[in-house]
Amino acid sequence: MRKCLADANVCAFFIEGNIPEKMVHIWKQITGGTRTLLLIEPVVSEVYYKNVPKFGKKVVKDKILWLKALKSAEEYRLDDNDAMLAGSFKVERSGSGLSIVDCYIIAVAKRTGSLILTTDKQIRNVAKENGVQLEYIPFGKK
Repeated sequence: MRKCLADANVCAFFIEGNIPEKMVHIWKQITGGTRTLLLIEPVVSEVYYKNVPKFGKKVVKDKILWLKALKSAEEYRLDDNDAMLAGSFKVERSGSGLSIVDCYIIAVAKRTGSLILTTDKQIRNVAKENGVQLEYIPFGKK
């Protein structure tokens, strides 16, 4: 089954039910069981802390648990190889604004051959440079 990883902003779209038009077909694949959504805990943490101020702790926790419980969602366990590759991306891009969570997304996608779903230009640029597939939508656009 094809796999994808979503950044925190795209995960927020998913849990809000506010999917950008460009990503609706992928969301339908995820909810239809023809594409696996890989979730890594650093992204879960980022989704949580970015959305709690807007929706509150309980609502965000419940929405994240709902996303993780999707039949086609799979928790990806990070290992040393993921950590070293993410660290390598961070070193290569120091000062660029690429967060360590972004680096983990790129590292896991590269290692698993997964598609990245992102609103982040830095993720887009580094993924392209490293031959990682992605769907990009500029933040704030539908």
